[in-house]
Parts: sequence; C-alpha cells; structure tokens
Amino acid sequence: MAGMNTAWCKVYATPDRVQAEIIHGMLEAEGIACTLVNRQDSSYIFLGEIELHVPCEQADSAAAFISVAMDGNTEK
Repeated sequence: MAGMNTAWCKVYATPDRVQAEIIHGMLEAEGIACTLVNRQDSSYIFLGEIELHVPCEQADSAAAFISVAMDGNTEK
C-alpha cells in the first residue's frame, strides 16, 4: 500500500459514481493502490466529477489498464 509521502496522480475522471467505483475495484484487484476523490458539487451532482488517483509510479500501468478495460480490447 502506498505511504502518506507518496505522490498521487489523477488517471481517470467521470461524473458517474458507479463507474468510478467499478474501476476503483478493478484497479485494486490488479494490485494498484487507488483512491477516489469526489469533486462533485454537493447540491448539483451533475456538476463535477469523481477522480481516480493512483501513486504516480503506477500511473502508466493504471492508465493502460483503464484504457483496455474501457475499450474491451485485449490486443496489444
């Protein structure tokens, strides 16, 4: 697990809370530390997004995994 002094990078953002939670779970299942940052307005949830952050040293791996998961394409 990433420590408190670890730099975190945003790798994905979506206005859909359920989609963010699913991707969060998938990243954790792959062994990639991940956290959600809710940037949605508390009164108007259609304003803003849920961001997924990972340790910066895992950002490339996480972004690649998300890309494959979202596209459904497993070919390289």
